[in-house]
Order: sequence, then structure tokens, then C-alpha cells
Amino acid sequence: MNISEFKDWVTAYGGEILKADEQDSHLLRKQSLWFKIDEGVKRVETGFLERMPHLEELAIASSVEEIGVSKEAHKHLHHNHVIVRGDFDTYAEQFAKEHHLGFLPMDFEIDRNGDSSTYLGLNVLTIEFFTKQVNLRMDNYCPGTSAGNYGGGTIDCEIPAKFYKDPDAIQKIADSSWKSFTPGILKSERLKTFVDTARRRYAEHPHEGLLIQY
Repeated sequence: MNISEFKDWVTAYGGEILKADEQDSHLLRKQSLWFKIDEGVKRVETGFLERMPHLEELAIASSVEEIGVSKEAHKHLHHNHVIVRGDFDTYAEQFAKEHHLGFLPMDFEIDRNGDSSTYLGLNVLTIEFFTKQVNLRMDNYCPGTSAGNYGGGTIDCEIPAKFYKDPDAIQKIADSSWKSFTPGILKSERLKTFVDTARRRYAEHPHEGLLIQY
């Protein structure tokens, strides 16, 4: 198992079981911590969460089936008002319900098209969820103008937090994104499932913006 830092997140990846005695790292002693259990991990042993007393957000991939929580870990989760991130109808949502924590949807990639080695480059569209806003991040990766350099860039487009309520929500996302993404957006089953499920969940549970209070 590997534990490393990428941007704001500390991520565990590269194995199925995150053991309680996993090799220590200064990353697990940060004063504020967003921790992600990446795709491929299935189980987190009891004793691991205790090592993150400053945990603020816990992102749980859809592959995870079990996370051991001791009394000490339970205390940290509630004292820090930890937010759980994940996909609807997965263990992440079950975990938030079981421990009465806030639940926020996991960012996900909607579409990618093109080729990073060509002039037009590779385009990647990601939908990012925050408590009170949603962001469409459009990244382009392409060759630069000289050897060893890379071009491209990122454009962000904020859309309403309650975009899922709009009957034309998916078409509105397409209208707000680069045209190269339109076919992928319109045929994205993950996006369609998210919109359909969000309409039900936010009607059924108390929430602040996109943060459901379980």
C-alpha cells in the first residue's frame, strides 16, 4: 500500500487492505487533513483512522467494502465534523449514514476526448462538488511550442448547486462546456445516474447546499 500527497489530498492506493500498522508518514500528522481511500482498496483495518486526529474530509472510493471504526476513531469523526465524500448507493454513503456524518458527492470525470500528442490535445471534463456550488473543470493537455514544453490549460465554469433539479440539467451542462464534450455528456450514464439519484436524495434528507446531513 502507498500513501502519498497530491494537491490537497493525502491518498492511499496500490493495495486491497489498508492495515492499521501501515508505515507511518508525516502526512498522517498534518494539522488539517483530507484523506482519500482510492479505487482498488477494499478494506481499512480498525486502528488506522485513529492515526488521523485532524481528519476533516474522508473520500471513499466505490471499491471500499469495510472501514473499521473504534471508539477513539468515532470520537475524532464527530469532534471534527468529518465530511464523507463518495458516490451515492455505495459504502461511502452507508458509512456516512451509520456514523451520522455529512455526505458530499465525489468529484468525477464526465468525458475525455482527443490526444495529448496532437495540436488540439486531450480534453478532460470533471464535475467538482462543493457544499454550496458545483464547478465544471475543463482541462486541455497538448504539446507546447518548443521541445520539452507542454501547452494547454484549465477553464472553470460554475453552475448552480441545484442544477440537478432542472429537467434539462444534462443539456445545460453540455451548453456550459466545450463543444467537444457534448457527445460524451449526452451519453454519460454516470452523469445521468447522478442527476436522477440527486433529485431523490435531496428531496428525502435535510441538507445544506449539496451537503446531506445524515
